[in-house]
Amino acid sequence: MDVDTTSIENQNATAKTKMEDPPKSPAPPSGIKEDMEFHFPDGNVYLRINGNEFFVHRYKLLEFRGMESMLEAQPESHPVLELNEDENDFRNTFRVLYASVSDFGAPVLASALRLATRYDHTALRKFAIDNLERMQLPPMDYLPLAREFNVVEWEKRALDHLAIRDEPITVAEASLLGTESFVAMIVRREQRLVQAAHLKSSQERVATPSTEPRATPDAIVKDAEEDVIDLSDAPDDQASVDSPRATSEPTNGEEPPPSDPSYPRTRRHLRQSLSGTPTSLNKQAAHQNGVAKKPGRKRKQPVSS
Repeated sequence: MDVDTTSIENQNATAKTKMEDPPKSPAPPSGIKEDMEFHFPDGNVYLRINGNEFFVHRYKLLEFRGMESMLEAQPESHPVLELNEDENDFRNTFRVLYASVSDFGAPVLASALRLATRYDHTALRKFAIDNLERMQLPPMDYLPLAREFNVVEWEKRALDHLAIRDEPITVAEASLLGTESFVAMIVRREQRLVQAAHLKSSQERVATPSTEPRATPDAIVKDAEEDVIDLSDAPDDQASVDSPRATSEPTNGEEPPPSDPSYPRTRRHLRQSLSGTPTSLNKQAAHQNGVAKKPGRKRKQPVSS
């Protein structure tokens, strides 16, 4: 009996090829379109979101703890998950999960952070937060992310930035803050402005030098001479002090100097009194106050005729 070995070999090759090829996913139902980026031939979980179908790997979805119970409730062969989410969030998140190089924009990382927070993917959440932190976005761009994903540090940084900057708060920023936060921010900004005004005033008082020239000893003596008595015609020697006319009688209708012996009558006496040097007038005042005087020769009185 002749056997057609060629036909048998062809049948074996065809069967072997069919066994090696991965099973093809069934065509999506009407109204559902396959995602062009994440519909893998070797996927094993259908993920349908708003008319868009992803065909991805089960182990990737199991990284979300919040999806474990969903997958367990599905049949083993090609389970189908239907979620009411934003398909762009999932598409961006898959870009992060399937990427080999972590070079993503802020919208992609924000989507990954949203799903990681919602479905409890701790590692992905940390990854997204760390990479968004490195991007150093404007502080106000972090505020909505901080409130949505409960990142306390981002919210604090954004509010501090608004409190210390000089530019006024815009309408968009006020709307983003909300009424309560906006009022609190106004109070913080006013307090900062008041403190800055007080500090500036104190610094100006310290930094402004005095405009008055510093007085010299000669200038002090000159001012004192002008304030005490006009000594332009006063004698400079002690003899003028001993003169009865200089001490008792008025001259040309002018008021005589005071009877106080310590009152300066000459420029020399004035300078000595200002400098603390004893003068004959000081000595006379001391004698009148009870200080003992050394005995000396009595002056002869003139004999009256």
